[in-house]
Amino acid sequence: MNEKLIMARNFYLTAGCFDQYDRLKPYAVLDFFQEMAGYHADKLNIGYTPLLKKNLAWIIVSNVILLERNPKPSEEVIVKTWPKAPGRIDYERHYLMTNLNNEVIARGVGRWCLVDITTRTINRHMKVEYPGIVIDDNAIINPSFRLHAITKEESIFTYQHIVRESDLDHYHHTNNAKYAEMVLNALCLPENKWIKKYAITHVNEAPVGSTIDIYKKEVDNQILLTGYLSDDRICFNALVE
Repeated sequence: MNEKLIMARNFYLTAGCFDQYDRLKPYAVLDFFQEMAGYHADKLNIGYTPLLKKNLAWIIVSNVILLERNPKPSEEVIVKTWPKAPGRIDYERHYLMTNLNNEVIARGVGRWCLVDITTRTINRHMKVEYPGIVIDDNAIINPSFRLHAITKEESIFTYQHIVRESDLDHYHHTNNAKYAEMVLNALCLPENKWIKKYAITHVNEAPVGSTIDIYKKEVDNQILLTGYLSDDRICFNALVE
């Protein structure tokens, strides 16, 4: 009989999961979430190795995470993940991080696509079928993946990031969680503020050696950010509350 498509694992938060003011970093949350996505895909036989044989790979197009409480370094947490029913060309996956008392620390939703490794374009022909029962729970309702770019003229240049080998994943492109570190560096948050929401949409790939110029604009309690490649193509759009 098919099992419900949900997976949970326990992790310990390390000192590297926190910033200088002991605030949980979006990078750490995304890192745990993508690890769980990888574990679950492997269990379902749709992970890295089976797809590589078909010249395909998973990529993350968009992420939204909500941070609801701040845990402590060395705290044990439970991370859960489950996919929703496949869309036309995208695959939505939900995440939940709680403490051992089942109090929510972070929620997340990621939108994934399959890409052809050779052409590095979205595969629109092959569909992945999940070997199990898709559950209807939503970690975040209406995550709002659509993020718009801000122009250089209406925003403030913050800094330039150079993509190094340490930014890359095993597909040799910048790991999605690394962008959260770029955004955090662009914010320079004071001690009395912490991130409640982080959302990002990836537009163009940033290979090793490329530069990303990051611009930001504050609107009410939100900060909009856009990363531009050296040829003025947009690399990513992000939103932080």
